[in-house]
Amino acid sequence: MLKMFYQQLYGNRVENTQENQPLMNPELEVKLAEKPLRGFPNESLNASVITVYYSPSLEAMWIITRGRKLPNGDYLLFGYCYGVEWKWGPVHLSELERLQEVTLVKQITNCKGKTVNDYVKKSNLKNLFN
Repeated sequence: MLKMFYQQLYGNRVENTQENQPLMNPELEVKLAEKPLRGFPNESLNASVITVYYSPSLEAMWIITRGRKLPNGDYLLFGYCYGVEWKWGPVHLSELERLQEVTLVKQITNCKGKTVNDYVKKSNLKNLFN
C-alpha cells in the first residue's frame, strides 16, 4: 500500500533495493544527545551537521543538525531538508524508515567538521556520495 502511494507520487523513481542500512546506531544516538532538540532552533547554514539522509531516486535530502529520542522510542530530528525546495524543519526517524521500505535511503555518517552549507553547495545530488 505504502509503495503504491509513493509510486503514484514519484512514478518510476521508486525502486526496491536491499542496500538499505539501519538509519540509527549507537554512535548517532550519542551525537544527538550532545546536540539535543529543545523546541525548534533558529539554525543557520553554518550549523554543524550530525548526519545526512538521502534518497537518490526521490532526489530528497535531510541534513540533520539536532534531535531527541521520544518516549515511544522514535526520534524527532531537525535539520535542513530538500524535497521540492530547501527548508528548515522536523522529521521523525520513523518517517524515514517507512520511506526506506519502498526506496533506497542512504546515510552519510562521517560529518565531523561539516556544516549545512557544505552539503547544500555539494548538493548536485548525483555526486553527493563520491
